[in-house]
Amino acid sequence: MAVEHGIRDPADHGYDVTAVADATSALSAGWQHAELNFALQNIATIADTDSVITALRS
Repeated sequence: MAVEHGIRDPADHGYDVTAVADATSALSAGWQHAELNFALQNIATIADTDSVITALRS
């Protein structure tokens, strides 16, 4: 839940937020799936670590 709240606050203030899916965890695989595939879909870009590193280097 900390990741969700950490993403919602800046998104509510107008920032574009990226959730780095493979750098997060949850209480269970089901909760992780729900966070990334439902709860955060409309407020954040979901990416993986390699994609974020590539974007930061360019």
